[in-house]
Amino acid sequence: MSVKEAVEKTESAIEAMFDILASYLDIPFTDTTVSDPYWSQRYAQDVVAGSIIQIACMNIRKKASKGSPTEIEQKMDTKLKTDTKGRQHLDPNFYWGRNIDGLQLGSIIHAARNLYAHNDADPYKKVRCIFKHLRDTDKNPIGLDLNVERDNGFMVSANVLHRLGWHCTGVDGYEAYKTDMLLIDEQ
Repeated sequence: MSVKEAVEKTESAIEAMFDILASYLDIPFTDTTVSDPYWSQRYAQDVVAGSIIQIACMNIRKKASKGSPTEIEQKMDTKLKTDTKGRQHLDPNFYWGRNIDGLQLGSIIHAARNLYAHNDADPYKKVRCIFKHLRDTDKNPIGLDLNVERDNGFMVSANVLHRLGWHCTGVDGYEAYKTDMLLIDEQ
């Protein structure tokens, strides 16, 4: 099955998930001491966003071939292999997609999927490395919270979608997602 076929088979589910995310946009955020209802809704939003990331990761895996790393990914991979004595490395099966500040979309999706799926565990060094780079290169004046160094199960999935340009606004988010997935299929 190709990436395109996988996108077509999951289209109704992903569209519905982006619609659900859009329903969370009215949640007011005031400061870090907001009420429990805010955090409950935020957690739910991150769960839905993480599910989108999981499906995107599954679809990219359909590419079934290794891509070529960017210069930044190559440097990260070399450092990871040295620092972990070869136990960790970036997955070349995810070197696909458009370039986002020196990282390919697939590498970001793979790291975000690992973070989402294992949010109750200490993130792998390779995940921390990707997210540190995303934080360091974020040009958003208010910044997105992509800090994965917490030990409280805090998830950043919705912020990852925003960083990818898959804004949580229903149809627009889905169309951006679909465009990226189809680009990977064509590479």
